[in-house]
Amino acid sequence: MVNEIRDLIVVGGGASGIFTALIAARKGSSVTIIEHGKILGKKLAITGNGKCNFTNLYQTKSCYNSGDIDKAYNLINKMGGKGLTDLFSSFGIEWIVKKGRNFDRIEAGYVYPAGESGKEFVNILTDELIRLKVKVKTNINIIDVKKNDGIFEVVTGDSNNSYSYFAKKLVIACGGLASNSTGSDGSFYNIIKNLGHSIIKPLPALSSVKISRHNFAGIRCTAKITAYIDHGESKVLLGSEIGELQFSEQGVGGIPVMQLSGRIARELDKGNKLYFDIDFYYEKSEEELRAILKNRKDILAEKTVDKFLTGFTYEKIVKYISDKFLTDRGYVKGITDDKIGMISQWLKSAKFDIISVNSFESAQTTSGGVPMEEVTNSLESKLVKGLFFVGEVLDVDGLCGGYNLTWAFSSAYEVGNGE
Repeated sequence: MVNEIRDLIVVGGGASGIFTALIAARKGSSVTIIEHGKILGKKLAITGNGKCNFTNLYQTKSCYNSGDIDKAYNLINKMGGKGLTDLFSSFGIEWIVKKGRNFDRIEAGYVYPAGESGKEFVNILTDELIRLKVKVKTNINIIDVKKNDGIFEVVTGDSNNSYSYFAKKLVIACGGLASNSTGSDGSFYNIIKNLGHSIIKPLPALSSVKISRHNFAGIRCTAKITAYIDHGESKVLLGSEIGELQFSEQGVGGIPVMQLSGRIARELDKGNKLYFDIDFYYEKSEEELRAILKNRKDILAEKTVDKFLTGFTYEKIVKYISDKFLTDRGYVKGITDDKIGMISQWLKSAKFDIISVNSFESAQTTSGGVPMEEVTNSLESKLVKGLFFVGEVLDVDGLCGGYNLTWAFSSAYEVGNGE
């Protein structure tokens, strides 16, 4: 019996794969999803700590990284933010908007399903797949993709026992390498290369960062963190963020660090040296901070030096400053203005060498992938007609706050809605 030729096969059952299938099936296409994991939407169900921050009402190019940001953002601009919320409402998914704290991007509007449940979000989408008669094949291993006489053949199984699926168009939505425990393991990259495409080296993004040795593990503080490329006599600004930092034995994390991590990984891979500059008192100038410390000196004049900063900042930072700047034991009144200046300067500009970005297992997305220059504005391969790419497999990654799902859904809509 000749195997059925479907209009569309989607490789990958994550956010972009599910959504491509839904949009195409809504238009009347016959669609099959082939997923190598046991279930669809595993990563989508746990995103945003399980609450599924699926887009953001604030959209600019600066929220994304790509080798061709204009091409990527043109697609995002069609559907991102409000367009996606309206579309998901048509699936029966109501939504709510949450604002960031005052140090966050003030315009940002983080969009969640009204029930704040990623699992429920996935269940609604998979129920719609069933209603639209999308065929779903899970736990399937793809070993090859061929194209003959305008038809794609997706070969599954192994060399001893194989089965082929056929379609007029093929969409690759296989994800990247981030959170590989959810199924994003990069196993499809070799097949993509065999189809003639290149892969920009995948690197972890939205991850914590290992820094030079410190004794600040356990500190959680709101600060301004800036990453620089260190050229010795000069430095190049890589990026700056404000928010809650979380120090651990391994390094530093928190949303501000995650936002910078993709660019950091790319620069480290080039062999560049980098460092963080942390401003623990970003709301005050160095002059204001110095005045505050001088006033403390007057108030605490008769106390011993080790009490100078107790109650002013975190205990571990107090110890570090005391060991570094207040080695002369005695009374607070003996602390010189020069010492106060050095302490103020460090609190405003503490330097930490960057060692590495943590692994893909702890990363939320992938930097790198199929170059945008190898696809058209509609995300069709320039090398193989009828082959499309969507989501994380492409060289596009976004900030925290629903931006990576915005890209996943926007690219999926473009391809699923295409003629």
